[in-house]
Amino acid sequence: MRAGIIESVALRLRFEVWAKLRAGRHASFDLSHSQFGEDMIVRTLCSGVERGVYVDIGAHHPVYFSNTYYFYRRGWHGLNVDANPGTKRLFDVLRPRDVNVEACVGAEPGATVEFFCFDNPALNTTDAEMARRAQELSGARLVSRRSFRTETLVDLVARCLPGTSVDILNIDIEGVDEQVLMHHDWSKLRPRILIFERHGLDPLAAREDHVIRHLREVGYEVRGVAGPSWIMSLSGAGAGG
Repeated sequence: MRAGIIESVALRLRFEVWAKLRAGRHASFDLSHSQFGEDMIVRTLCSGVERGVYVDIGAHHPVYFSNTYYFYRRGWHGLNVDANPGTKRLFDVLRPRDVNVEACVGAEPGATVEFFCFDNPALNTTDAEMARRAQELSGARLVSRRSFRTETLVDLVARCLPGTSVDILNIDIEGVDEQVLMHHDWSKLRPRILIFERHGLDPLAAREDHVIRHLREVGYEVRGVAGPSWIMSLSGAGAGG
């Protein structure tokens, strides 16, 4: 019990005090917490939104490589979802305003999937092919496997944030992003802004990509690309919209 309290205090000092002291204070500077600066693109699309709501699927870590922590620091709140063991405890310490759950999002509800856990948690996935490539190409070490029953994005948000409109939906669930986006019911949950990964997609070929084309058909426009991340917003919901 005492060790848990000490760990919680150490985490808060590290991320809520020391990290903030390192941030630049110039009026034109903001500290990005994303891996590729995605949050700095999205903030321009959210100007004028004082206290928005995000849903972060495959949240990974409360601060590191986070596309939503920038907004949390500015008073936003939302739902963080990850299947990595112990993720909820870490988020509960550093993001107490948020709803934090350990769960597995899939295209269909109630499916049993195997979750591959690696020594580098950023590689954890339910995609067996991606797990194989992580071991063969990256030298990642598989440390455990867990079984999950999947929930759809719509059901999970309805359970954890009932009756709430979502401003930002971030999806980073190694190898499953496409399935979730292609099977999602946009009539029930329609976030203003989407952040998701499409590895290896040339921006010049975006109009031919079936995922981008599908999202355009349901009302979204491409707003930016950062590394493998694509950022789209509802048509007419640009900066200040």
